[in-house]
Amino acid sequence: MVHGLAAAESALSDLLGRRVEASLLSVSEAELNQVDAPWLSGESMAVALYQYFDGAMTGHCLVMMEPGAAADLARQLWGDTGRAEAPPDPLQDEAYLSALLELGNILAGRFLGGMADHLRLEVLPTPPASTVDSAAALFNSLVAAGAQFARRIVMVAASFSVEGLPVPVTLALIPTQFPGAAAPGGER
Repeated sequence: MVHGLAAAESALSDLLGRRVEASLLSVSEAELNQVDAPWLSGESMAVALYQYFDGAMTGHCLVMMEPGAAADLARQLWGDTGRAEAPPDPLQDEAYLSALLELGNILAGRFLGGMADHLRLEVLPTPPASTVDSAAALFNSLVAAGAQFARRIVMVAASFSVEGLPVPVTLALIPTQFPGAAAPGGER
């Protein structure tokens, strides 16, 4: 996990042209039906990027950010220079959403790539999709996508600090195939 986080930190720093510090807050693994996360209750909203990955290890990856932090980061990514007026809600602006999609693509891709390099596996991420919805709905969609092939999920909570701006990120990973791992029915 640390290798993947370091790769994402470096890529984000390169993208922004600013110093970025990443902190690993927690890593947990659980049965899909046993996940206990505070953001799964209520109607809290999240900005999310979903990516399927293939190769020696396959599965589903979801990167989620709180909308306020995502909007602040989008402003930094896009930069309000050159625009007559910044949109009141960057999450409703196509250019800002495109910048966030690229950010999520880099974070997930570099995270998966760093982890795969450390494990000496090939992982091939597909093009990402992004949306803004309730965190619970987004997470439940991820579980539905992975549940027929997997029973476990890895949750990574991290924080990226961009020149003092904290950007908490949750990464949910459902590996559906891992070299040497037993299939959900117990077969190898």
